[in-house]
Amino acid sequence: MLYAALFLVAPMAVNPGAGEEGSRPVTGQAFSESRIVGDFQDAAASEDWFAVNDTVMGGFSQGTFRITDDGMLMFYGSVSLDNNGGFASIRSRGPALDLSAYDSLVVRLRGDGREYSCSVRTDYPIMAGAYYFDVPTRAGQWQEIHLPLRSFQARSFGRPLTAAPPLNARDIRGIGFIIADKQEGPFKLEIDWVKAVRALDPPGAGDGNEETDLHATAGSLIEAAIARGTPLFNAGQPEACAAIYELIARSLVDLCAHELPPTAVAALRDGLREARQEDDPVKRAWILRGALDAAWNRLRQTDLVPRAESSTLSARGTGLSAV
Repeated sequence: MLYAALFLVAPMAVNPGAGEEGSRPVTGQAFSESRIVGDFQDAAASEDWFAVNDTVMGGFSQGTFRITDDGMLMFYGSVSLDNNGGFASIRSRGPALDLSAYDSLVVRLRGDGREYSCSVRTDYPIMAGAYYFDVPTRAGQWQEIHLPLRSFQARSFGRPLTAAPPLNARDIRGIGFIIADKQEGPFKLEIDWVKAVRALDPPGAGDGNEETDLHATAGSLIEAAIARGTPLFNAGQPEACAAIYELIARSLVDLCAHELPPTAVAALRDGLREARQEDDPVKRAWILRGALDAAWNRLRQTDLVPRAESSTLSARGTGLSAV
């Protein structure tokens, strides 16, 4: 259901208070079924993975992996933008996974503050393409990130493939991780495990108030995105801030375009379109913040966002010099 799918708060996703001692369960999530699809306790698991870097097209990035002594998959190396390069990746190999019994992936990982993407591959005729979900990481902190399969986007060489078929979980053959954040330099990502899960519907689902609940949830997601993105922007991380704003804006459009007010959807789409054409991460963050503010105000005008929440955002959304 759309209500359950809205918990793709991946960027909020992800246990902001978790640190070196490990992460807490994904906030607000309950899963009826789960299956491990990435387990690295055995060193032999390295045989199930391989690296693909931009060297295949003349680039100079170096990415590799190893299984650590404490049973983690470590993906590390250095990204180079020389000769039109800029990515490093690892992929699983083996028989088709067939995740038709599940609707999401959950990944426990620890990054370095850079943005990665989780990928899933199929046999669909997509040239040099796969389906991706972008994951901003928090340097040195363990995170458990919920990735709804319906929110993965088909891309090839970093460009969206609007004509690609919808992802069917039954057709997933493998998973992977890629770094292609347009930044040079070293990187390191540790993956503890990857699970396929099916989310339980939240309490009250199906009680006849689903549309109202969905609008309220959309408003809450926008508020949470702003609450998460603003400190990142102020800390000198406009890329991470913009990534959070973009993820929420894109997810609301992809999942709820027919359920949200048309003016709210139009504001989000316009912001996403303008942001795609902007290379400056500071300007991109401001553009996306404006789109989220506009969409939130449209929701408030329909009286579908509680007034208490409305006044909170209005106070927070004015008089600030940061995004």
